Amino acid sequence: MLRVYKAMRLLEAWAGHQCIMRVYVQLGRNPKGHKQCEGDGCTPEGAYRINGRNPNSRYYRNLGISYPEPKDIQPGTDPGGAIKIHALPGTRTLGARFYTQHDWTDGCIALSEAAADYLFACCPDDTPIYIYP
Repeated sequence: MLRVYKAMRLLEAWAGHQCIMRVYVQLGRNPKGHKQCEGDGCTPEGAYRINGRNPNSRYYRNLGISYPEPKDIQPGTDPGGAIKIHALPGTRTLGARFYTQHDWTDGCIALSEAAADYLFACCPDDTPIYIYP
């Protein structure tokens, strides 16, 4: 199971009752609140699942998050999608320090390449992920 605490910029990986990894993360460029629509820069909040993986993404080793769920869809609004856990982009337009000290994604959860490698290897599809405010 994964837990993300947005206010602390923290991701934890749990095996049963034991926390086996704790890393700092960066979030969407507008991190407060739940994602409402495409382009709002928010990272979703709630219970989701890992629903895929892409080792060849333009963002290193991404894991898909099952957003949007039916509860996330508001009539007349595009909730967005393609929310992932991933490392830094392969092509960077800004210095590395920017990507580790600022919220910069479109709503994804970004972490180090080492953490992405670990999660990619240890989190099978359907792993629960809980994203807290």
